[in-house]
Amino acid sequence: MIETVKTYRRTATAVSGRQPVQIKVVYDPTPTSSTYVGYWDENGDPHEMNLAPRDLTALIAMLHAANFAKDTETE
Repeated sequence: MIETVKTYRRTATAVSGRQPVQIKVVYDPTPTSSTYVGYWDENGDPHEMNLAPRDLTALIAMLHAANFAKDTETE
């Protein structure tokens, strides 16, 4: 198994008032393997999900729909 790790970090910014956030995704290319998603909120508290391929597909579809809705509201 070869794992791939992707990490997104947003630092705190005084201008926007946003707190730091970190999102980490760990996966391997095996079609039936789960994908780990870890999220650390502004308090540093971890939240985790292990998603089966079908669950990951559903999550991606929901995030895409949410992002698309935001894009269309600003036009």
